[in-house]
Amino acid sequence: MSEDAENSAGKQSDKTEGDGERNESAEKWIIEAQTKFKSLSLDEQVKFFGFLLEGTTPEVRYKIFKEVHKYFHHDILVFLPVELQEYICHYVDVVSLIQASCVNKEWNRVIDSLSDVWRRKYFLLGNKQRGKEERDWKAACLRTLKLRTAISNGSAYHHHNVRAICLSSDQITGLDCCKDLLVACSDDQVGVWSTKDYELISILTVPYRVSCLKIDIGDILACGHSSGHITTWSLNYRDHECRPASRLKYRGHTGVVISVSLSAEIDLLVSGATDYTAKLWCISTGQLVRTIVEQSRWIIQVTLLPVYKGSNPKTLSKDKNSLLIKTRDQIKIFSWCAYFDCCPYGDVNSLEDGVVQYPLNAVHNFQTPGCFVQGGNVVYINQTLARSDEPGNAEIVFENLEKQQCTKRIRSFYKVRKLLAVGDRFAVLLLPHCDNFMSNLLIVEISTGEVVGGTIVPHSSSSTPDLAQIVMGDEAWLSDLSQLHHEDILLAAGLSHGQIRVITWYDPNRKFTG
Repeated sequence: MSEDAENSAGKQSDKTEGDGERNESAEKWIIEAQTKFKSLSLDEQVKFFGFLLEGTTPEVRYKIFKEVHKYFHHDILVFLPVELQEYICHYVDVVSLIQASCVNKEWNRVIDSLSDVWRRKYFLLGNKQRGKEERDWKAACLRTLKLRTAISNGSAYHHHNVRAICLSSDQITGLDCCKDLLVACSDDQVGVWSTKDYELISILTVPYRVSCLKIDIGDILACGHSSGHITTWSLNYRDHECRPASRLKYRGHTGVVISVSLSAEIDLLVSGATDYTAKLWCISTGQLVRTIVEQSRWIIQVTLLPVYKGSNPKTLSKDKNSLLIKTRDQIKIFSWCAYFDCCPYGDVNSLEDGVVQYPLNAVHNFQTPGCFVQGGNVVYINQTLARSDEPGNAEIVFENLEKQQCTKRIRSFYKVRKLLAVGDRFAVLLLPHCDNFMSNLLIVEISTGEVVGGTIVPHSSSSTPDLAQIVMGDEAWLSDLSQLHHEDILLAAGLSHGQIRVITWYDPNRKFTG
């Protein structure tokens, strides 16, 4: 090796040793400085930082900014543990959560992965939880949110006008419907329409003027008459054809039959009339099984609540049938053992042993129709005559059947014509018709009392105190929005001039085929 090369190698070796000593000395100084820095107060630490930055060049300050930026600008949602991500997102409403998922790809990835959060949101929007089976809960929430938006802005309702000129009178006095059939009466005639295309498929003439009617899922039609009779008919609906046949005639009331309710499964029919009595009949034999005597009021509403195959959430007990009877000034709920000596309707002799009674605040002749048993509560409307300076003072009242005390009141600030339906999540109110610009059919969320949507129902004259000319369709959606199906009937109302207004659901999430 030449002398110059040896000198160069020596210098390089000395430089490396010098750099190593300098680095070691710097690291030692940094550790000592960090220890002393921690011992300073908060204000002293901030002052020291400022002192250091003042002595740096712009280039150094830029490099410091880039280095410390990551310590001051962590994405809190991305870096939080999953448990905390879920905890925070549970408190965010669905709309805000969807908007947050659009912030950036990382947020979308994190929020999409929170399956339990979306599952709970799906429930809070008005659906029933279907367990923890794997599914796209976010997509399910988006579908429900789209449906609720349509319910709110009025685009979820489709109005049909069904002509009933086939009936002898132009005033529809009674209506009922099931999945496949719509039945309407006027005077002594009953028309039957298919709900698939609303074409008339049958018309039958009955022996007396019809005041109310009810169709059972077992294809049996019961008609209450102004003569005090009840008649039953088999509709024999098959393949878009209906061939009605007379079954039995029940005679016992001395006044107009206002309300009927029946269940073919337990072979029982109940009727209420203006003679202040409710009567229980055996459907198959026509035998009068029991008479419930009221002292001074018309029986406005009767609702049979049978135990179906060992369960029905609307009954007082899993092994008892129930009967709701409503007059102008009180509600009574009777219950009896559902299983007795192989009798399908149970031991009606014990019917009056356990009676739950609720007085109503009726003002003169002013009473609000509509009463339901739902979720362990009897639900009805309480309202008095409103003052001239208020639109209304109606309340939806929930009385607990077991405790026999009021558990909830929802103030509506409207004058309510009828409580049409009640479920676990929603209730439906009918207000008096004012004009063609204000919704008088309101859907109310029970948990908050908020009106979530509604549409316009034309005025229809009352045919009975319980408004037998207005009927709800399938009510499963009131407890579970996922049970709301495109083209299902929401409501049907009998109008004058032989018209029936049918309002069906329009589901924006429906799947097109063709």
